[in-house]
Amino acid sequence: MAVAPPTTLARVIDRCAWALTDSWTYHLFGSEHLRAAVRASPSRTVMLVLWHQDLLLLAGAIRGQGMRLAALVSRSGDGTLIAYHLEKRGVKTVRGSSRKGAVSAARGLLEAGADGHHLCIAIDGPMGPAKQTRTGPLEIARNLGLPVVPIAARATREIELPTWDRGRIPWPRAHVALEFGPALYLRPEDTGKERLEDLRRDLAGRLLGLGAEASRRCRQPDLDPPARWTSWLTSSHMGG
Repeated sequence: MAVAPPTTLARVIDRCAWALTDSWTYHLFGSEHLRAAVRASPSRTVMLVLWHQDLLLLAGAIRGQGMRLAALVSRSGDGTLIAYHLEKRGVKTVRGSSRKGAVSAARGLLEAGADGHHLCIAIDGPMGPAKQTRTGPLEIARNLGLPVVPIAARATREIELPTWDRGRIPWPRAHVALEFGPALYLRPEDTGKERLEDLRRDLAGRLLGLGAEASRRCRQPDLDPPARWTSWLTSSHMGG
């Protein structure tokens, strides 16, 4: 049997992902941290960071929001599928990684940030090691003056994939807790190797803590109230 062209495969996966994510109910926690970060940002934009395993859960949350969001996606075959899925939801994608196309990726993120996009980065991607933060995104955030807002997500019913990132896929009709944490603010003088390493470790700790909190919420019998997603990440909404 002939192998389907990548564009056909991307379309099939996108439709399946749309049907699956559309069945989930999202619950938003810590949105006050996101609003505070947007208000504190000179450009009214932020950098959102998460673990690679949470990408699908966030992609489901942002569907149809019409926000100005730019996401870093690898140049791999899997990255092409992810990029297609995100672009169908109005997300600008910047292709590249720390291993391939790093310079062009950094340039693309800087241009997107300067153009008024919120940035979104899986900070342990694209190939791991899992849950190991990198300093590159922190340097981009410092150069753009963007607060770094950590995010974690968990679902009430989910499966864990045998992939390097232990990616999670919630079952249909699952409830998803999306947890925002306090922003990390970088100063112009945060340039030394030791300082960046301290910030990297700080960010990793925040992400791990948010993941534990999201897991705790999913074990509760009631996750109400569901999130109200309309314009949840636009500058005009968050600046109010």
